[in-house]
Amino acid sequence: MTIEADMRAFLAEADSATPSEAMARAAALDLLLPEACQAAVFDNLDLLRRQASLFVDTAPAGAAERFTP
Repeated sequence: MTIEADMRAFLAEADSATPSEAMARAAALDLLLPEACQAAVFDNLDLLRRQASLFVDTAPAGAAERFTP
């Protein structure tokens, strides 16, 4: 399956990098992640990365179809 560079970088990121990456992304978008929510956000991003990795690893080879709503 062909994946975009941003997705490839997300999948390659280590769980230990999630907090710094999430905070940098939030800052770039001018968002504030309340301290009380940060741990849950980081856990959710780690879970999302694992799920996406599983999907990519089991998807058939070849060009991916772009989703059009």
